[in-house]
Amino acid sequence: MEPTRNLPETNRFIRALFTHYFKDNDGHVELRFIGQDVVSKFCRRGEVGEEDWAEVNQRNATCHVYLGANPRPLSQAKRQDDIQDIVCLWADVDGKDFDGGKEEVMRRVQGFPIAPSIVVDSGHGCHCYWVHLTPQLSNANATFNKLE
Repeated sequence: MEPTRNLPETNRFIRALFTHYFKDNDGHVELRFIGQDVVSKFCRRGEVGEEDWAEVNQRNATCHVYLGANPRPLSQAKRQDDIQDIVCLWADVDGKDFDGGKEEVMRRVQGFPIAPSIVVDSGHGCHCYWVHLTPQLSNANATFNKLE
């Protein structure tokens, strides 16, 4: 695992997901570190500071680092039920699930009928994000149930 090299781009990504939401709402963005154990850090209103990035870089040497794609209250439960509002939908599309690997993933993503707002190279495929400019408030569980 490599350290986060492009902090300005990473910060731009976080702002793209959360800026509209945090203008009028409160909550936290979860950074989750998964290695031999699972540790979460919650950043209020998506404010990921220099100390947070230092921790991300330190833990990235031994853990996988994930960013919660939707804001949540300060909670240790880390469940889908904790998500109150939806700022984006996302999909993790892995190359191992396609005969053509990562290259096929990228071709398929380009053919989606609704283009993702953001596509991030995950190393083995990509993460696609469809950002809502108007967050879907207070009905996250009903929306997730419809999508499953």
